[in-house]
Amino acid sequence: MKHTFLLFGFLIIVFNTSTAQINTFTDPRDGETYSTVTLGDQTWLAENLRFETENPITLKVKKNKYQTFLDSGMGGAKECGTTDEYGTKAIKCEHLAKVGRYYPWEDANIACPAGWHLASSEDWEKLFNYVTEHKGPFKNKTPMSQSKDQFIGVAPVLKSQYWINDFGATDDYGFSVMPDGHAKSDKIKLIGIQAQFWTSTPLIYKSGKQSKGYYKYIDFPQFSENVLREDGLEGFARSVRCIKD
Repeated sequence: MKHTFLLFGFLIIVFNTSTAQINTFTDPRDGETYSTVTLGDQTWLAENLRFETENPITLKVKKNKYQTFLDSGMGGAKECGTTDEYGTKAIKCEHLAKVGRYYPWEDANIACPAGWHLASSEDWEKLFNYVTEHKGPFKNKTPMSQSKDQFIGVAPVLKSQYWINDFGATDDYGFSVMPDGHAKSDKIKLIGIQAQFWTSTPLIYKSGKQSKGYYKYIDFPQFSENVLREDGLEGFARSVRCIKD
């Protein structure tokens, strides 16, 4: 009986800690290789997409404002991010290699390789529920307003180590949410303190009518353990996480 109990206990421990499967995927379009992570029945790219779409944008980052972060967190990013072209055309930039490209919504929605798709709002919510189930207890979702939901406590489990203030980020699954901010009017903003991801989900009014030009995005703020789901105008450029079909 004693041996049976110990064996049973051992098996339970293995089951509870073996919750993520790590692998790789190579995009046949450009040869870029990504880490992937399988959580439950979802398989995600564990890195932001780096594929160049047909309508690339060129971005610049302000040197003085983000210099400390670029030096300490992103290595040689300053070498290609403070002068010249930046973003979609700066293929060898270390920042690009780490955090991926920034996409307007229309490009984001078609950027993932065959067999993968831009994660929907529901895909992200399922991920947050998985984290809550295995790392909680957290509340699944707290309504904040008509345009914003809040997922309690899940951010540190998914954040990488590159945040200026990581609030105890553990990146337990290797999902590696990087603080790459967003882009607008050819400038990158909030780098080092925020991560934003487009979803494929349009904003639908309570009447059932779709809002023109607005789509849901996922927001990881620096000074919070929570994740927000918000409404964003398609003209902004944000990161893309692909999920397997």
